[in-house]
Order: sequence, then C-alpha cells, then structure tokens
Amino acid sequence: MAVVCCVTTAQAGLSDYNSDQLIEILDRTLANSKEYEDHKLTKLRDLKRGLSASDDLEHRFWTARDLYNEYRNFDSDSALYYVEMTYDLASRIGRQRWKDETDIERCYVYTASGLLDRAQAAIDEIEEERLDTTLYLMFKEQELFLYTHRDQYLGLNSLENPYDADTEKMLSNLIQGLSPKNPHYCWFVGWYSLRGNKDARDAIAKILPVIRESDFDSANDAKNAYILSRLYERIGDQENELKYLILSAIADVKIDNKEIASLEKIAMIMYDRHDLRRANEYIRSCLKAADDFKNRVRIVSLSELQNNIITAYQNESEKQSRTLHIYFIILAIIAVLLIGLLLFSISQNRKLRLNKTALIDSKQQLEKHIDSQKVLENQLQEANAA
Repeated sequence: MAVVCCVTTAQAGLSDYNSDQLIEILDRTLANSKEYEDHKLTKLRDLKRGLSASDDLEHRFWTARDLYNEYRNFDSDSALYYVEMTYDLASRIGRQRWKDETDIERCYVYTASGLLDRAQAAIDEIEEERLDTTLYLMFKEQELFLYTHRDQYLGLNSLENPYDADTEKMLSNLIQGLSPKNPHYCWFVGWYSLRGNKDARDAIAKILPVIRESDFDSANDAKNAYILSRLYERIGDQENELKYLILSAIADVKIDNKEIASLEKIAMIMYDRHDLRRANEYIRSCLKAADDFKNRVRIVSLSELQNNIITAYQNESEKQSRTLHIYFIILAIIAVLLIGLLLFSISQNRKLRLNKTALIDSKQQLEKHIDSQKVLENQLQEANAA
C-alpha cells in the first residue's frame, strides 16, 4: 500500500511530461505492478469477508456490486459471477433499476472477454425506453464498446473509418447538450470526432483541458487519455498520440486493469521504432493481463504480435552478434599486427644493442691500435735521434 500511495503522489502533473519522460515512468510503474495487484487482492479479500458476514440483502447487494467493480477489469469469470449475484439480489429486493444496471454491466464483461454474441444478446434484452438518463448513457457506452470491438475483430474499422453510419448517428445524438462535467463527455465526444481531421482538432480543444486535470489513476482517466490519443493519431500528431497512450497505460497499471489496450498499442509503436526490448516487455505484460482476465480472443491476437516481436528481437540479436563477431575479427587482426610490430621492435632493439656492443669493441681496438702506433712512433723517433 505504501508503494501505491508513493507512486501516485510522485506522478501528480503527469500531463506536463513529454513522451520520453513518460515512457520511463511507465517502466517504473510496470515494475511496481505486483504491488498494485497485492493491493487489489487485499481489497477483494476484505470485501469477501464482509459479504460472508452479512445477512442483510441490501448490504450484500452493495458488497457484491463492489466486488464486481473490483473484478470488472481484473478477472472476467469472477466479474460474471458477481454480476449474476448482484442481479439475483436486486431481484429479491425488488429494485428494477439495479437489475437494469447489472444487465448493462453484463454486456461489458461479455464484450471485454471477447464473447460478442452473448454481449449482443444481452444488449438486445435491455429495454432502453425505461432507463433514466444515467443508465441510458451507460447503456449507450456499452453499445459503443461492443460495436467498436466487433468491428475491430472483424477488421472493419480503420483510422479513416472508425465506425459505421449507425454508430455515427448514435454518437451525434448522444453528444447533444452533454456537459464536460459528465463522466461520458470525453469518451462520446472523442469517438464522434474521429470521423475527420477538423472534428478531431475541435474535440482536442474541448476535452484536453478536462483530461489535463486528471490524476491518471482511474478507469475513466485511462479511457479518456486513450480516446485523446486516438484523436491525436487522427491528425497525425505522433508525439501526443504516444504521450496520452502512455498516460492511459499508466492509469491502467495503477488500477490493475487487465483489459489494457493502451499498452498493446505502445508495444506496436515501440516495435515500429525498433525499440524491441520495450516492445517485447510490453507485449509480455499484455499477454499476462489477457490471460489473467481470461480474454481468449485477445490472447490469440497478442500471441501473433508477440511472435512477430520475438522474431524481430532474435533477428536483431543475431545481427548484433554478427557485427560483434566482425569487430572481434578486426580486433584480432589488429592485435596480431601489434604483436608483430612489438616483436619487430624487440628484434631491432636487440640488433641495436649488438651493434652498439660491436661499436664499443671496435672503438676499444682502435684506441689500442692508436696507442700502439704512438709507442712505435716514439721508438722510431728515439732510434733516429741516436
């Protein structure tokens, strides 16, 4: 718990950093992911004890609902279990609104875990006419979540065509009169504005002030940063696209969100930039998260991406190994040349010493010869004088 609080405090004002600084913060946040998971598990254990200790239906409902919210982005099987429990409790208490809210949340879990047919069936069963404004917006958010996931899996959407005409019409109606203070504001305005560059620029001006005030420590913060990154992607601003993807991923890691789409996109960007070490580490984190969340569909697509990254990583390692081998050969040749020069130098020094010795001997012999000559000259002079 101490680590969680420490990191949260240290990361105030994250939106003021650039992407190079934020990627380092993301690495440190991922390194602390075990601490966040432990914090989550402790909270889950406390809630389960509270649920077991209570016989009051309403208390059990709210506790089961809290358990669902904790499992919502953590473990899809457990989330579905507590969705069914909250629905049963709401039915026994006789609260239709609680049942409707639970039905909407059931749609989310089905979609997030890749069970799109079940999600569509759950959506179709909801009577949206009886929903109040809050539940209606929740319902439409889950519809949007389902449709965009369906099109993504089918390969129908793209940066230029993010959704179909029906979804565009739905979004157009939803954003009418929606206040920036509404928790759905950034998400709906952002998605609607992906349809064109001008719309995207206008939307950035509207939602950026809202997102810059975020602490990036909640699911809503993660979603808002993600849609802002998509808007920057739409207008070709790669720096801010990556920046807000990283902020979204940081928020996901801090809340231990296993449905971590932002980190997957960052891994792909790192792959394109040939930062294969980070790409490999990020995609491994994504695969573990998908496995923990039990999203079978996503595990398959992530495994394919991981295979591409690992292959590129291995190729890069082999390339570096070959380069190092060439450098080693060059160094070996240089070393041989240096040894040859050293031996030649030693040989020349030996010759110089021998020559010097011979020179000294010759000099000494010459001096002896000169002395002998002087003696002979003196003897000759003495003989002549006599």
